[in-house]
Amino acid sequence: MDWAEWHKRYESVPSLQERLAVVCEEISLAISATRTKPVRILSICSGDGRDVILSTAASKLRKSISGVLIELNPDLVARGRSTIKEFSLQEEISFQCSDATKSETYRSIAPAHIVVLSGVFGNLKYEDVGLLIDSLRSLCEPKARVIWTRNLNEFGDGETVVGGIKKLFANVNFTEASYTKTPSGVFAVGTHVYEGETLNLPARPVLFRFSGFWKVATDA
Repeated sequence: MDWAEWHKRYESVPSLQERLAVVCEEISLAISATRTKPVRILSICSGDGRDVILSTAASKLRKSISGVLIELNPDLVARGRSTIKEFSLQEEISFQCSDATKSETYRSIAPAHIVVLSGVFGNLKYEDVGLLIDSLRSLCEPKARVIWTRNLNEFGDGETVVGGIKKLFANVNFTEASYTKTPSGVFAVGTHVYEGETLNLPARPVLFRFSGFWKVATDA
C-alpha cells in the first residue's frame, strides 16, 4: 500500500472528510476536558497528522498543547511537517518518523492525555487490536482519552467489530465517553477514557502488528 498516495483521498472522498471532521471535533473536546497542562497528544500511525494539526491550530489552548505524531512513511512525515510550519506549530507539534508497532518507539515519549488511533483498527487482526488496546495502559495518563475509528461498511461486519472493540477497551479499564457514526454512516468514531494508572511498557518488543483486516467471518 502506498500510504502517501492513499492519504490524498482526503481531498476528494466525502466519507474520509466526514471522518476527519468528527475526529477533529473529538480531539478538540478532549483538549478542553484535559485539566493538566501542557496537554500531551500522541497520534499512533498518524499519517500526515492533519487531524491533530487542524485541531491544535483551531484551539484557543494551542500554546498549551504538546503533540507527538508517530508515522513510518517519510513522505507523509515530510508533508505533515510542512503543514506544521504552515500553521506555525513547530513549538507545539512534532513528528517522529518511527515504527509505531515497536515498544522502543515509545520509551522516550511521556504518557499522553489524548491518544489518537484514526484509521488504525481497520488494519489490524482481532488479536492485534487487543494487544494494542492493552498496550494503551502504558501510553495513557489516568483519565486519558483514546479517540479511535473503524470502517463500518467495508466488510459488512462493522457493527460486530465495533462491539468487539468496545469489549476489549472495557476489559482493560477503559470506559466509553462517546460513540458516533459519521453522517454517511461509513465510519464509527469512539472515545474511551482510561480509568487506571499508567503501567510500564510491556516487555515484548512488538506492541501490535500492522498485519491486515479483522474479518469477523473468518478471524473472530
